[in-house]
Amino acid sequence: MTVEERLRRTLADEVLVLPAWPDPMGRVSAGITRRRRLRRLFGAVSTAVLAVLTAGVWTAVVAPAGPRPAPSPSAATVPWKDSPIGAVDLFPPPSPRPSARPCGAADLATSVNVTDNGAAGGHRFIDVKIRNTSGSRCTLSGSAQLTATDARTGARGHLTTRSGTGYGGTGYETPATIDPDEEATLGLVTGNGCNGGANPTTYRDIAVVMLGRSYPLGTLTVQTTCELEVTDWMLDIQAHPLTPPPYARLVPTLDVPATVTIGQWFDFTVTLTNPTEAAVAVVPCPAYRMTVFKGGGSYWLNCPGMPVPAHGAVRFAMRLQVAGSTPPGLVHLQWQLLDQPGVSPVADAVLTATT
Repeated sequence: MTVEERLRRTLADEVLVLPAWPDPMGRVSAGITRRRRLRRLFGAVSTAVLAVLTAGVWTAVVAPAGPRPAPSPSAATVPWKDSPIGAVDLFPPPSPRPSARPCGAADLATSVNVTDNGAAGGHRFIDVKIRNTSGSRCTLSGSAQLTATDARTGARGHLTTRSGTGYGGTGYETPATIDPDEEATLGLVTGNGCNGGANPTTYRDIAVVMLGRSYPLGTLTVQTTCELEVTDWMLDIQAHPLTPPPYARLVPTLDVPATVTIGQWFDFTVTLTNPTEAAVAVVPCPAYRMTVFKGGGSYWLNCPGMPVPAHGAVRFAMRLQVAGSTPPGLVHLQWQLLDQPGVSPVADAVLTATT
């Protein structure tokens, strides 16, 4: 066998395919939490669920694509049916927050908070946040000016800036309509791609100027070869969700078998507990994802319209096939309710896979 033939055979071997991330958005969000870029998650819900309903208990039976065994007959369950949904956007963008009266200087804090979000692609990203200290909602529109001192010459004055495009995406909304105690965000972006990266300018004693006030940025010092980019004032949707995550309060726990057989189906249950004082209505019916090694996928949870009661719980039956390529030994099972990006309740368990 030639080297080329061996390479082609190796690349075509499904056993060597890396498992998909169980929670792509969660992992990406964790890596760029402070960057707040592209918060939308596109999930593929390739199969659907039919619920199994008992008195006071919700049950749902799910199975990945391919041959699916029927549940064992039982008076306590109802047959499920295959009802594929196809590709959908699990997290559609929220409707924009309606604008309110313009924010005045008296509505805002007298100081700002500064967060250095680090550098990427030759740019450095800095958040400047100002809080609404008034008793009502207001809208902070437009951008702001910067004043600073050139560290090399000692000269101080207004900086020439350009409109910022390094932020944006679905993680922010412009203008910033902020409720009491919420913050508006101004993004500053440096660049080192001008003049071949040579002779950068260092600025210190930087201040944001707007509404007749100057807001010092503390000890922040920036170095750039390009004009600084300054965004408009934005609302950080992840920090201030336009629609509160409906299921973030629910706590999932798993009841799983200690041992599962490779290539075979196994049953387990997920209990969603509500530790709060108010019932949680499961409307709209959410999706969830379950994975064990290479098996699993995303599915709709079966919701007969009953809420999860305060200090109560609802139990769901699950069914999953262990992929034939699963190696013997300890394997990780993850079950995740797909709420808004970054706010998805997760439960984990460890199983032993045997042949």
